Amino acid sequence: MSYTYYHYNNMYYQVPTNATIMTDSQNRFVGYQTSTGQMVHITNITGLDQEQFSALHIGQYEGQQAATTSIQDSTRMNNVGVNAGQQAAQTSMAETYYHFNNMYYKVPTNAIIMTNSQNQFTGYQTSTGQTFNIDNMAGLNQDQFSALHIAQYEGEHAAATSIQDSTRMNNVGVNAAHVGVVAGKVGVAAGQIGVNQAHTTQYYTKMDQAEGAN
Repeated sequence: MSYTYYHYNNMYYQVPTNATIMTDSQNRFVGYQTSTGQMVHITNITGLDQEQFSALHIGQYEGQQAATTSIQDSTRMNNVGVNAGQQAAQTSMAETYYHFNNMYYKVPTNAIIMTNSQNQFTGYQTSTGQTFNIDNMAGLNQDQFSALHIAQYEGEHAAATSIQDSTRMNNVGVNAAHVGVVAGKVGVAAGQIGVNQAHTTQYYTKMDQAEGAN
């Protein structure tokens, strides 16, 4: 059941959100009636003073704020890792290399390889019909090609590491969010302790008054 608070005579009284507020002929708060018809009188409701009410809501707000902040931070870190991984994948898939005569020539992955009558590589044609001759292409020898692929591997490995790190950060953020929620519950519990203390004080005050009367 969800609750709200009704402010009357400098006190805050907890009532169900769908309850009907009851007042007397002078418009003074006397209690509430639930949706099932049950009536609860003000003498059976423990009110919170301003300090107790503020402490209760500060705890709830801080818990919710911590959860929101940690989720936002972890989402930003996760997006950084995902973008890095996607960029590395897109770069590696956009091009490939054709090996001919101990050299490696970079060509688009969807290009058509062109050869002469001796089946020798002469260039490539793009999907739009544009042709590139081998004379206008810079080939890589074995050492250059190996160095290039080591760099590509390190870049992809860095991207994968970034995704893994951001995933761990996301988990940290989720855990922090849970901590924030728990903190909110602690704040609520602290407020409830204040309510219980107020109720106990009222009880013993009434007992002392009764003993004094006797």
